[in-house]
Formats: sequence, structure tokens, C-alpha cells
Amino acid sequence: MDNSLWIASMQGKAKRYKSLEGNVNCDVCIIGGGLTGLTSAYYLSKAR
Repeated sequence: MDNSLWIASMQGKAKRYKSLEGNVNCDVCIIGGGLTGLTSAYYLSKAR
């Protein structure tokens, strides 16, 4: 299933983050880093 050139080129280079432990309260939660997620994060950061 790793037919992606991007995935193959990132082997061993991607950062790993710890899983969230406990509860977190927030006003906005963006899930995903695609075009929609990044655009949403960008415009929300400008709306302060």
C-alpha cells in the first residue's frame, strides 16, 4: 500500500508525537492538515 512517492521519501524522517493524555478544553479543534485544515487554521489565526 506504500505506492506513494511522498510516503517512501519520508521513511524515518516524520516526527512522532506522544498521544494526548487526559482532557483538553479548546475553542476550535482542526483535525487534518490538508488544504481545508491549513486554510482554516490560517484564517482562524488571523481572526484574533
